[in-house]
Amino acid sequence: MKRIRIIGSQQNGPEYLYEALDFVAQGKVKTIVETYPLAEAPKAYLRVVEGKVRFRAVLTM
Repeated sequence: MKRIRIIGSQQNGPEYLYEALDFVAQGKVKTIVETYPLAEAPKAYLRVVEGKVRFRAVLTM
């Protein structure tokens, strides 16, 4: 796995936001998440509390 670091800034104008959103729209940015059905919300919560979720825990419906 590559280790990628993203740093934000409030110094740049909206044109940079549009450029970033364009990268996302082109599929050049991939999210890494663990998904859980809503019925497993307690399990997802425990994994977050215990620090076992690597990136993000997302509940799906």
